[in-house]
Amino acid sequence: MQLFSHLEQLIFNLFLLGLIVCGLSLLNASTASESDPPQKTPSKPVYRSFHLACLLEDAPSSSLKGQAYELAIPLMTPFACVVPQTWHDFYQHYLAKSGINYWEWQDKPESQQICPALTALFNLNEPTGYAKEILESLAEQKNPFFHSLENTKNIKQGNIFRQKEDHYQQGKFADREFRIQFAMRHAFKQWHSAAIQQIGRQKLASVYQRCYGVSWDVVQEITRISKTSFPALILEQSSAWWEILGVSFLSRGESVEKAYKTLMLLWHPDRNPHPNATEVTIRLNIAYQQYQALPQAWPALRKWLSTEL
Repeated sequence: MQLFSHLEQLIFNLFLLGLIVCGLSLLNASTASESDPPQKTPSKPVYRSFHLACLLEDAPSSSLKGQAYELAIPLMTPFACVVPQTWHDFYQHYLAKSGINYWEWQDKPESQQICPALTALFNLNEPTGYAKEILESLAEQKNPFFHSLENTKNIKQGNIFRQKEDHYQQGKFADREFRIQFAMRHAFKQWHSAAIQQIGRQKLASVYQRCYGVSWDVVQEITRISKTSFPALILEQSSAWWEILGVSFLSRGESVEKAYKTLMLLWHPDRNPHPNATEVTIRLNIAYQQYQALPQAWPALRKWLSTEL
């Protein structure tokens, strides 16, 4: 009971304080109106936090006319000064964090005061589908499609240990089906190109850096869809055997066998859960069979080509 009495006394004191502040503000306004020449009353007061006062008064800003603002603002200002700063800190904290849809902040007044890059982002069309997925993953600061098994340099060298190290840099979407990956990259490339047209390359680079914490080079890796990448070669039925195995067309013997065995070891469905693992091993077997079917006279022809070229 004593606790409730103290609480009631505190609420009553706050109510009295609010009445005193309102009275002083009204007295000040009436005194100023008597001494100063009449001036045109602005349609809306220039208060940074007037929208919060309207929210707490449970009335739209358009309905608070005349002295309604004079009553609302003094009462709500102590809270309105604290809450916008809290939201400001919130927005600053969540910049360059993955999984954030910044367009959800667009109608919040404080979000317009964070940084020029965020304001520029609000001028862009909100992405959807695959483009949205990629954009919200950029805060990981790496190519979301990077796959350790696509490092052809290590494959040629048969460096399995280096492949395991690269696995820690693997992107968020690296284990998706190859065709879905290409569809995602095409969707993001279209949004990216449209964004350049809207705000220019320099401002867009600032948006990527400030809002997503990622460099322009990483974005270029995503939008640069190479026809000679490993997934593209696997999906293209006309790819040559040496392209699939990642060797030169003049390669023979141990270098070809090493590349084939390394790839088979990495992509075998029993060892690799990737959705394209079976398709990759089929293409690898076909490529190796095409190599084995070369004429027996090829070593002599290869030697002649090497000397002539």
